[in-house]
Amino acid sequence: MQGCGNRGPERIPVAEAHAYLGTLTGIGATRSVWSNACAGVRFLYEVTLGQAWRRFSPLRRRMLEDMDLRGFSPRRRPPMCAPLPI
Repeated sequence: MQGCGNRGPERIPVAEAHAYLGTLTGIGATRSVWSNACAGVRFLYEVTLGQAWRRFSPLRRRMLEDMDLRGFSPRRRPPMCAPLPI
């Protein structure tokens, strides 16, 4: 992102990243450019830095806390099927 002042990605707040995506819309970037930038920034925050990209509603937050208490992870995926024998 431009204008970050030589800060690492972990020091850029989510609100500033949202503002950056807003400036792309403001300067007339195409939908595909905006979509690719959004996907990259979202991946950076959610996967690499482990931060929430979107704000959660109180109900969603409560649901995630309940899942955590019960030992479920929102990122847990079902196990892959065993490969077929050749």
